[in-house]
Amino acid sequence: MEAIVHGGLTLVVHMCVLFNCFLQAQYLPRTFINSVIIPLVKSKSGDLADENNYRAIAISTSMSKLFECAIANEVSSYSSDCDKYQFGFKSGHSTSLCTSIFKKTVDYYTCHGSYVFTCFTDFTKAFDRVNYWKLFKNCLMMVSMSVSLLY
Repeated sequence: MEAIVHGGLTLVVHMCVLFNCFLQAQYLPRTFINSVIIPLVKSKSGDLADENNYRAIAISTSMSKLFECAIANEVSSYSSDCDKYQFGFKSGHSTSLCTSIFKKTVDYYTCHGSYVFTCFTDFTKAFDRVNYWKLFKNCLMMVSMSVSLLY
């Protein structure tokens, strides 16, 4: 990281060229996106043998983190129909807001003599089943179509 901090303008220009090549080619070398997955215990007083008591964090390289920061604004600026219904992992939103809205809606309809039917989907394990190569390729295509990064 010190090399990046003290690399100066020449290093910034080379990184910009490299990042733009990634976007234009819609390809990232495997060594660039490799990371180390480390399990962290959620509750130390919980069952340490239970796999659900752990969450994984990924330790990535400094260059990949810089690339991620550079494209994060472009990727997050896209809005779709599902974005407006997402509460968790979204800036300024939380699942407690969603729960509050749900309770008020149920209260409204039950107070007016109506039945309430709901359906819940648990996406807890969905993250483990994501095809990351396909996801990243689609993100790169969206970014490369909309902007030429940094310059």
